Amino acid sequence: MKKRRKKTLEAGREARRLARRAAAKPGATRVIENKRKRAEKHKKKLLEIE
Repeated sequence: MKKRRKKTLEAGREARRLARRAAAKPGATRVIENKRKRAEKHKKKLLEIE
């Protein structure tokens, strides 16, 4: 018999599992952050439009 390989945690699979568990809860109690949104850069703007 082959040895079973230990499953590694995958971010997408875990997110879906947590979403299924939280389906009965109100949406306001659980907020999923948007990881696609980048933080704003802390550079001064060269041109300001007035």
